Amino acid sequence: MDCITCGGIGCAVCGKRGTLEISQCPLLLITADVWELLGFADFAKKGALPIGGGALDQTESFLKAYRFVLSEQDFWKNKFGIITNG
Repeated sequence: MDCITCGGIGCAVCGKRGTLEISQCPLLLITADVWELLGFADFAKKGALPIGGGALDQTESFLKAYRFVLSEQDFWKNKFGIITNG
Protein backbone atom coordinates (compact mmCIF):
# COMPACT_ATOMS: atom_id res chain seq x y z
CA MET A 1 0.00 0.00 0.00
CA ASP A 2 1.07 3.62 -0.37
CA CYS A 3 3.17 4.81 2.55
CA ILE A 4 0.85 6.64 4.97
CA THR A 5 3.66 9.01 5.96
CA CYS A 6 4.64 10.31 2.51
CA GLY A 7 1.63 9.31 0.40
CA GLY A 8 3.77 7.30 -2.00
CA ILE A 9 6.49 9.87 -2.68
CA GLY A 10 9.21 8.09 -0.71
CA CYS A 11 10.58 8.88 2.73
CA ALA A 12 12.66 7.46 5.57
CA VAL A 13 9.69 5.51 6.96
CA CYS A 14 9.17 3.51 3.74
CA GLY A 15 12.85 3.38 2.78
CA LYS A 16 12.27 5.76 -0.17
CA ARG A 17 10.04 3.14 -1.85
CA GLY A 18 6.77 5.03 -1.41
CA THR A 19 5.01 1.85 -0.31
CA LEU A 20 4.61 -0.21 2.83
CA GLU A 21 4.19 -3.98 2.95
CA ILE A 22 1.53 -5.29 5.30
CA SER A 23 2.80 -8.60 6.62
CA GLN A 24 0.47 -9.06 9.57
CA CYS A 25 -3.01 -8.04 10.64
CA PRO A 26 -2.91 -4.23 11.15
CA LEU A 27 -5.14 -4.61 14.21
CA LEU A 28 -2.21 -6.25 16.02
CA LEU A 29 -0.33 -2.94 15.82
CA ILE A 30 -3.01 -0.91 17.58
CA THR A 31 -2.21 -0.41 21.25
CA ALA A 32 -4.73 -0.25 24.11
CA ASP A 33 -4.41 3.53 24.41
CA VAL A 34 -5.25 3.97 20.72
CA TRP A 35 -8.34 1.78 21.11
CA GLU A 36 -9.30 3.94 24.11
CA LEU A 37 -8.85 7.12 22.05
CA LEU A 38 -11.01 5.69 19.26
CA GLY A 39 -13.70 4.87 21.83
CA PHE A 40 -13.59 8.41 23.24
CA ALA A 41 -13.73 9.84 19.71
CA ASP A 42 -16.82 7.76 19.02
CA PHE A 43 -18.47 9.06 22.20
CA ALA A 44 -17.58 12.64 21.24
CA LYS A 45 -19.03 12.16 17.77
CA LYS A 46 -22.29 11.20 19.49
CA GLY A 47 -22.18 14.33 21.68
CA ALA A 48 -20.68 12.93 24.88
CA LEU A 49 -17.39 14.78 25.35
CA PRO A 50 -15.15 13.72 28.24
CA ILE A 51 -15.09 16.21 31.10
CA GLY A 52 -12.42 17.25 33.56
CA GLY A 53 -12.19 14.76 36.41
CA GLY A 54 -14.02 12.19 34.30
CA ALA A 55 -12.72 9.48 32.04
CA LEU A 56 -10.28 11.81 30.35
CA ASP A 57 -8.88 14.81 32.18
CA GLN A 58 -6.79 16.18 29.30
CA THR A 59 -9.46 18.08 27.38
CA GLU A 60 -7.12 20.01 25.08
CA SER A 61 -5.12 16.87 24.32
CA PHE A 62 -8.30 14.95 23.67
CA LEU A 63 -9.65 17.56 21.30
CA LYS A 64 -6.42 17.51 19.29
CA ALA A 65 -6.50 13.73 19.16
CA TYR A 66 -10.21 13.78 18.27
CA ARG A 67 -9.59 16.11 15.33
CA PHE A 68 -6.79 13.81 14.19
CA VAL A 69 -9.03 10.73 14.39
CA LEU A 70 -11.82 12.44 12.43
CA SER A 71 -9.36 13.64 9.81
CA GLU A 72 -7.91 10.15 9.36
CA GLN A 73 -11.36 8.56 9.19
CA ASP A 74 -12.46 11.08 6.57
CA PHE A 75 -9.26 10.57 4.55
CA TRP A 76 -9.62 6.78 4.41
CA LYS A 77 -13.36 6.87 3.77
CA ASN A 78 -12.73 9.26 0.88
CA LYS A 79 -9.83 7.18 -0.46
CA PHE A 80 -11.96 4.04 -0.56
CA GLY A 81 -15.21 5.75 -1.59
CA ILE A 82 -17.04 4.91 1.63
CA ILE A 83 -20.17 7.01 2.06
CA THR A 84 -21.65 7.38 5.55
CA ASN A 85 -24.26 9.58 7.19
CA GLY A 86 -22.04 11.02 9.89
